[in-house]
Amino acid sequence: FICGEDMLTHMPSWPLIERLLEEMTLVVGRRAKNSNAESLLAQLPCKHTPIIIDTHNQSISSTAIRTALTKQKEPNGLLKTTESYIKKHW
Repeated sequence: FICGEDMLTHMPSWPLIERLLEEMTLVVGRRAKNSNAESLLAQLPCKHTPIIIDTHNQSISSTAIRTALTKQKEPNGLLKTTESYIKKHW
């Protein structure tokens, strides 16, 4: 399961989070070097060792992308391949 670091604060309140984390490995995109991803992950009941990746463009937000697309505007900062995929499938 892939998510951004900002979602870690909400995960403890998700319904069935234990089941999700039992069945899947959590992959977290870290936005900043001085993040607290490790301490947030320590609070979750992860069965598999989580993977933390450093994102290459820390200003991209999935919320901002969805908002731009909903308003039929071009999202900023996307890779061309990602932009093409969104245009084709969303």
